[in-house]
Amino acid sequence: MFFVFKVLRDRRRMIGLKQISATQARLAMLRINFKAKIKKKALQFRASFRKTIPKGEVADIALEEMVELKFETGEDFQRYFDICKKINIFLKADALPVAADPHAPPIVAESTQVFEDFMSSDFKNELAIIRLIKVMTEASADLNRRIESYNNMHLAQPMPKVDSLYFVSLMDVNRVFDDEGSDSAASPVAKVA
Repeated sequence: MFFVFKVLRDRRRMIGLKQISATQARLAMLRINFKAKIKKKALQFRASFRKTIPKGEVADIALEEMVELKFETGEDFQRYFDICKKINIFLKADALPVAADPHAPPIVAESTQVFEDFMSSDFKNELAIIRLIKVMTEASADLNRRIESYNNMHLAQPMPKVDSLYFVSLMDVNRVFDDEGSDSAASPVAKVA
């Protein structure tokens, strides 16, 4: 009887470890896909400026930092949103008319007219990024649930939990999904769909 109990317990432990490993692998693949989308977004931001950004300027440093983020913690995601907001401010300033012609109408960048303050004008890529953020936060929460379940069964060798990917701008991500569900004409997501 003891032998059967031990075999069942070990089998349950192996199943739990396989589920945790599969979820970790899924999260890693999502992170790789996400980083590729971020690189594409950085190139889109660079192309949105009227002139090429010289190396070492504040906007260039911010874009480089955005591409180099690891996206393993909630702080990384919050830093990403902060950088995007900063870049959009630079784009607004870049779109202002030259001081030599004070009567010229202001040129407003398309990204500031259509999207929120953290999004670029590439609709398809932005929606993919927002969806990936949502899926990654859900996958990290699922991973933590699986780890907690595993730890409850195996108190002698607990596994550490991962960062749950909660950050302040997650409300903005959820708001985009709320807007996507409604038929609001003012919604940037509704304009894409």
